Amino acid sequence: MKKLLSIIIASTMFTILIINTNAVAPAGIIIYNEEELSEMREMLNASDEELAEFLSRTGHIWNGMSRREHIVMFLEYIDSLPVPYIEGTRFSGLSHYFISQRTFISFSTNVDETYSFRFIPNDENLNRVPLLKLNLNGGRSINVYSTPESEFNEHGAIFYLMEIDGFTVRAGYNRGRDNEHITTFNPQEAYKDMIITSFAEAPWSTISPAVVEELIVEEPLTTADALAVLRAVSGLTALTDEQSARLGISGAPSTGDAMRLLRVVAGL
Repeated sequence: MKKLLSIIIASTMFTILIINTNAVAPAGIIIYNEEELSEMREMLNASDEELAEFLSRTGHIWNGMSRREHIVMFLEYIDSLPVPYIEGTRFSGLSHYFISQRTFISFSTNVDETYSFRFIPNDENLNRVPLLKLNLNGGRSINVYSTPESEFNEHGAIFYLMEIDGFTVRAGYNRGRDNEHITTFNPQEAYKDMIITSFAEAPWSTISPAVVEELIVEEPLTTADALAVLRAVSGLTALTDEQSARLGISGAPSTGDAMRLLRVVAGL
């Protein structure tokens, strides 16, 4: 429950950030490989000039990601997602669309197989039929459902639905347009070694993780400060004495404190 609340807070705060900075909401953010995601993390501590060059070179600025705070909130959001991972696959893409709040993550193998996972809000009315329960490493289990799409399509892909930490995850498998492999695809066998992890842990990593120190901004206040307050209100984390003093909070933090900080950020 706390993980889902953290995801909701991160997503909501990103939307509030866009509104209060009068910025155009990004159409979406697309990450093509692990190196690009690692470089984005390094931008948290880069100079303004280095940040501007990165956003322009990667094209993120054209989708509306124009501020350091945008990167902070985006990374906070994807790091909070419960990511399904199958050992032996490599990270091969990530996209997030802000209006629909859908996130698409893919992993590949050396024989051109693609395992994809699209996160969909659980309140969507999707047709599903209980198929099996996966018992994962670590003692947890998740429900898997078949859907009308579970039959292979013209692109050689097959799909199932999984319920993971408050999300409906549309899990896909593809190996090109040759549909022959789909007829023998066994989800129980294919997902038996799957774990639920995160981008922060990244067990698939093939590069040395960048050392990213915590971004500390004394002035001006940012939406990251408001997010820290909301997390403290929700019981996800606690504010340090230093944070409370810097943010002007005496006693227990409240949502009113978070809104006050947002108004300061927005110049209201």
